[in-house]
Amino acid sequence: MDTNYYSPTHLVDPAVIPQQPQDLIQEWSLRNLTLATMTTEDTVKFMAQRKLLANSSTCEACNRLRTIHQNPAKTDTIIWECPNRQCRSRKSIRGGSIFSESQLSLVQLLTFMSCWAEEYPLSQCNKESGGMAEHTQTHWGLMWRGLCEDWLIAHSSQIGRITLDNNHNIVPKIMEIDESCYMKSKRSYH
Repeated sequence: MDTNYYSPTHLVDPAVIPQQPQDLIQEWSLRNLTLATMTTEDTVKFMAQRKLLANSSTCEACNRLRTIHQNPAKTDTIIWECPNRQCRSRKSIRGGSIFSESQLSLVQLLTFMSCWAEEYPLSQCNKESGGMAEHTQTHWGLMWRGLCEDWLIAHSSQIGRITLDNNHNIVPKIMEIDESCYMKSKRSYH
């Protein structure tokens, strides 16, 4: 995997994985992303560092950390395998992630996700990521949108506040929101 770090039980050094959510936010151009994910191993490392893939895997039967093994027959060429000779259970490197059911390569999925986040049209996301069926591109676009909606709901905060009127009754403070602050150069005709 990484020439600077090797552990048979972790994809990347746990010390390089940011612990705070704000530390995960980074600006990436499509070119820089492409350069950082030239190989499957680079992509796996990149995704593990950003918590898109698990950095380690524990065997449910033995309760031991699985080890990383090369498997050229698999799409990602890397799998988790239990070190217990009696068990030897295997698990996809994608296990437990949003990518676990996909047959697309991790590079394709990461490129598509990055293009979608930059608000490219789905057809352009599809083109940049190497192509996929139209229903697949629609599925991934809707999935990313749903994940963003779920995050916004889970991390919502109240806009505005409550105040006291002259009689010391609690009343909501009326807030005005300018819609143009939330639109990116798109005109609303309704």
